[in-house]
Parts: sequence; C-alpha cells; structure tokens
Amino acid sequence: MQTDPVTNAPRYGERTMLRVRTMLGLFDDLSSAICVIFGEEESADPPAGKGHDCIVGKMRFFDRKEEEAAENLKREAEAAQANESLRRKEEVRESEETRGKEKAAAAEAKQREEAELHRRALEAKREREDREALEAQAARDADRAFMASIKKGPDGVRDQLFMLRDGTASDPKAYSTAIGALHTIFSQIAAHPEEIKFRRIRRDHPKFEEDVGRHSGGREVFVAAGFKLETLDGVPCFFSKEPDIEHDMDGWSEWFDAIKISLEIIEEEMMK
Repeated sequence: MQTDPVTNAPRYGERTMLRVRTMLGLFDDLSSAICVIFGEEESADPPAGKGHDCIVGKMRFFDRKEEEAAENLKREAEAAQANESLRRKEEVRESEETRGKEKAAAAEAKQREEAELHRRALEAKREREDREALEAQAARDADRAFMASIKKGPDGVRDQLFMLRDGTASDPKAYSTAIGALHTIFSQIAAHPEEIKFRRIRRDHPKFEEDVGRHSGGREVFVAAGFKLETLDGVPCFFSKEPDIEHDMDGWSEWFDAIKISLEIIEEEMMK
C-alpha cells in the first residue's frame, strides 16, 4: 500500500482502498474464469502484472476468435448466398430447358400433324382425280354409245324429228317451241357458218333444255345432223366443226350442204 513519504500515513482514504480491494478481487475472479475457459492452470501466486497480461492476452485471443467466427459466419453466409444464386440459376436453366423441350415437342407434333394432313390431302386428291377420271371415262363411253346409237344424215334427221313430233303429240305448243328453236339454230349457222357461237350449243343450258333437250329426239337431231359431243372451255356442247375452206374445199362444201339439208328438213317438218 502506498503511503505519504512525510507523514507515513496511507495516501488514499479508507473508502478508496475498499474500492481498490473490490476491483482487485473482481480482477482475480475474472482471471480465474478466463483460465478455466481456456483450459489453463491458474498460478497460485502470479508475478506482478502477469494476471493483467494474461487477461489482456486472453481477451485479445477471444476477440480474434470472435472476429474469426464472424468471418466464418460471413463466409458461410456468402457461400450460402452464392449457392442460392447458383440454385436459382440452375432452376432457371432447367425451366428454360424444359420449355425448350416442350416447344420442340410441340413443333415436332405440329410437323407430324401437318405431314399427316398433307398426306391425307394428297390421298384425297388422288382419290378425287381417280374418281373424276373414271367419271370422265364413263361419260366419254356414254357419249360414244349415244353417238353410235343414232343414224347420221338426212334420214337420221327425219327419224329424230318424227320422234320429237311423236313425243310432244299431247302438247302441240311444246312441239312448236322445239321445232322453232331448231329452225333458229340451223338458220343462224347457214347464214353465218364462220360464227362459232352459232355452231356451239350448250347441252346444259336451261333454255336449251326447256325448249329442245328435254324432248325425245331433241338432242339426237343434232348428232344426226353431224354435230359432235365436245367439252369446250369446260362446258359440254353439241359442236359442229367447220372444215378449213382454204385447205379442204370439198370437206367444207359437204359439211355446209349437210347443214342446209337439215334446215330444209326442219322447214318441211314445220309445214306439216
């Protein structure tokens, strides 16, 4: 204990000394606790200043441990954050890969569907073309049979006009309309043999069907007069082809004579 050098009395008062002793006791208790914590044996009589140095050293060591622990926690947090970032990136990659696969699968399915539709369309087209070819062939066969069944020339024209008169015997007005229409057609051809519009008679024309075609002999008379069954511009017609007068004068004369004779027979029939 420090004393005054003159009076040799204690330098500090009793209360101050009490506080000092209390602090020293706490210091000793803290030193003992730290030694226990760090597994060191406590010296029974540590040298002066040794206890304080031990405490300071241990506290610094403890501070370093805390700093290291904090750094470890920080690194662990950063590592966890990095792992979470990688996990999210992997989820995004897997999601994009899944969408890519789904998109590719959808495109492939669409391609297969389009290929199947194309195959069916081609198959339907072939079937339609085959059916149309068969129908066209059947129509040509029927036309040839129809043509072959009719006598050609003036006698054939007279036979078909007789059939026309006989078929309309109960309807004189219908006969008059039919024979009048035939007279108009053949008169126009005779007057203008060069005009193709007069020599092409639409077989499916409503007016022709109503006036002539629906009656027995009404269609046949054209075949007897030398007309052919043709399809011109997609339209079925009775067609009388004019021979080239410059290269086939005899053929043209024969053709034109047949038209005039048919017209004369029609006029004779109209006078009955």
